[in-house]
Amino acid sequence: MSWLVELDKAKYLAAGNVFDAFLGSATDYAFDNARALGWFSQLSYESDADKVGEMLRLYGLRLVGSFDRSSATVLPVSETKCLIASREDATIIGFGGTDPARIANWITDFSLKPKQDVHGGFLAAADTVWDAVKAAASEARAAGRNIVLTGHSLGGALAVVSARLLSDAGLTPQAVYTYGMPRVGDPNFAQSYSAALGARTFRLRHGEDVVPLAPPPAVGLYAFQHVGRLLQIPRFTKFAGLTPTSDLSSNDPTPASSLLSLLSASVANLTAGGVIEDEQAKRYGLSFTKLPIGIGDHLPDRYLLALS
Repeated sequence: MSWLVELDKAKYLAAGNVFDAFLGSATDYAFDNARALGWFSQLSYESDADKVGEMLRLYGLRLVGSFDRSSATVLPVSETKCLIASREDATIIGFGGTDPARIANWITDFSLKPKQDVHGGFLAAADTVWDAVKAAASEARAAGRNIVLTGHSLGGALAVVSARLLSDAGLTPQAVYTYGMPRVGDPNFAQSYSAALGARTFRLRHGEDVVPLAPPPAVGLYAFQHVGRLLQIPRFTKFAGLTPTSDLSSNDPTPASSLLSLLSASVANLTAGGVIEDEQAKRYGLSFTKLPIGIGDHLPDRYLLALS
């Protein structure tokens, strides 16, 4: 992964032990769990094994496995990253997402034809680590630990695909938390997923993040439907105190509504003196302040700020 999705160790250390208040048995939404899993999703991106090991020790987690495998997908990504760690009450399975430097190509290069009822690229990417995921989940169940899945961006889609595969195998996860996740499958997938896991799946969207807009709800013969309970906030606000929707059929955000809010955010940025520079991102001291708002809002550090 590139410098766009990896963080300096100092930022992890400044956040402290984010797993202090994590509760592995929770099936309902908990902000403390959302915060901890947001950081774990970020850790899934990291390529420095020493940094990953140090952070896991800080979090009180034991490394089960870290995987970086090539995936034969139509997406412009060459790898599937998966980090698995455990503690007494839970085994946590996190997936790294797409390098945001490639988001524009990633969105336009979607294979819009589902394989069965799931996006073919996501299914192929999840399949590359399925053996490790199933083994870790089976070991957790045998040891009496809960199973929790998480991921940012493409990683959120892989978490959802893997959650359904685990559920089908009799290893239903306790909860699934995703950040900036795209749509994963068609309405049939959404219906079957919701019946088994919808109430315990939480999809967070920050600001004008464009990735949850893709693939579009309907393109020609194909349709895509979001899953889980949505938590959505204006850019550079906080998820703390927010309650997820109970509507498991929500397909928000839609392209039409997002276009209006993106235009509004762009006007506000211009009013604040920005043209190419994102003035709000600059004010918070974040990196990469010259990205378009919709892509900048997708970056992991924006989600971590919103979870602080």
